Amino acid sequence: MLTLQNHPSSRPRFQVTIHFPAPSQSIMTIYNTVLYKFKSEATLEQREYVKALIKELPSRISALQSVITGEKILNSLDHGYDMGVIFLFESKHKLDEFRPHQAHTDYRALSAPYLEDKLIFDMETA
Repeated sequence: MLTLQNHPSSRPRFQVTIHFPAPSQSIMTIYNTVLYKFKSEATLEQREYVKALIKELPSRISALQSVITGEKILNSLDHGYDMGVIFLFESKHKLDEFRPHQAHTDYRALSAPYLEDKLIFDMETA
């Protein structure tokens, strides 16, 4: 936070105060990244169904801040994955709340028949 104050004097002077958050107040973000490889027989409707299941999770799980989904852009290093999702959490504790949540368990069970593989990578940033 930055504040400027004009000092009452004959000449204009300003006092600048900058407040940095204490280490315990630092803002952390957890990125839970999931790459999906659909089965070759999965139809477009089934793929869209999986995406719809993912997009409704934030409304069902309060620990989940937001979700970003997208189809791949062709890359020779994509290892055959078709879609990516980034789940955002404010802390590892919130991620730990998300994993066993019934809505997450349901989503995993409902999407499993259409998936050949998933790759999951969690990352914490400050």
